[in-house]
Amino acid sequence: MGIFSGLMRRFETNGGHGSSRLARRSSVRPATPHTTSNLQSVVYADALGAEHTLVSREEAMLVPAVANARWLICYPVSGQPLKEYDGTTRSVTDAAGAARDIPVPVADQPEWLTNTGGQEPWQFRTADTLDDMLFEGWSLWKLERSTKPDDGWQSRDGSTFIPAITGAVHVPLDRWDFNSDDEITIDSEVQGELDVILFRSPTDPLLVAGRRTIRGAAELEDRWLRALAAIPVVEIKQDEDIELAEPDDEDADPESREAMDEAQGIVDDYVKARTDPNGAVVFTPYGYSLNAVGQQANHELYIEGRNFQAIDVGRHTAIAANMLSASGVTASLTYETKKDGRSDVRDLVQGVWAMALSAHLSLDTVCAPGHSIAFDLSNLAEQPDDGAGPNVED
Repeated sequence: MGIFSGLMRRFETNGGHGSSRLARRSSVRPATPHTTSNLQSVVYADALGAEHTLVSREEAMLVPAVANARWLICYPVSGQPLKEYDGTTRSVTDAAGAARDIPVPVADQPEWLTNTGGQEPWQFRTADTLDDMLFEGWSLWKLERSTKPDDGWQSRDGSTFIPAITGAVHVPLDRWDFNSDDEITIDSEVQGELDVILFRSPTDPLLVAGRRTIRGAAELEDRWLRALAAIPVVEIKQDEDIELAEPDDEDADPESREAMDEAQGIVDDYVKARTDPNGAVVFTPYGYSLNAVGQQANHELYIEGRNFQAIDVGRHTAIAANMLSASGVTASLTYETKKDGRSDVRDLVQGVWAMALSAHLSLDTVCAPGHSIAFDLSNLAEQPDDGAGPNVED
């Protein structure tokens, strides 16, 4: 595995989401077939304003609801091993006595599905792939294939022999791109169809479709934090009928000057007290009174707004709002488990994002015609879900 091991060490050195994530890509990667290109978004920004420019992954991850969505999408799925199937099934009976057929994995599983051959665990390969798809719409694996003459399969039309895959590693986003001919390149080197697996998101990338939601959530959080420290305007009122001297009036009588000095001292003491971490406690002399003008911001409105931001993130990512910890006065936002004990995270999130990976891994260039590769969810088949992890061969 010389060339492959070298590539993998190079990718691992750069990291999945570390410094390599901050590097600029040399060209413009199209978002997905659903959306306009990034270049068009820049044109929109010139005409319609900065709010139409793309957001970065780092900017998006500052929004708590986005970070929570990423956890729910990337890790429940990535903890399930990939298995190859040939269409064989067996019948099982559930607790209610109903019979159903479940797929049976092939006896000899490809080692690369649950072993990357390096320092990158296969679980993190899956998680990084889902992360790319969630935020950017695309992800890429670099493949190594067998050099043995009979290790592989014929294409569906029988015209081409396809060598079996012996290794696969996730490629960080800044290391690959599309060139002007729509060819995939890694470090500017064109890749063949059998050299890589290109994964596409089942929906528009969050950094494109959710940019208004992300920016709105960040702005709302900033306003909420400012509201927490908001201080109403305070009027210090002079109750006694004593004329105050102007600060620069050198001819003012001593009584007026003394009254002005006293008033200025009260203002200075109050301003100093407002910055005291122990709280604002002030003494108001006889003849003066403190009046608060206006009210502090209504914090409940900000909390409700942040809840709706979480709901909007859920709409972009196919995650129910209750999974994103949105709370509110309505019962519809309250987390409720299903009667049979199964998890919404697994049933809904895995149903969308696990499908996207399995579909690409079941192409004829990845496994033989008639075969498929999917996540082994056998540990989730029991009702109720006992929470046990899957059996993994390594």
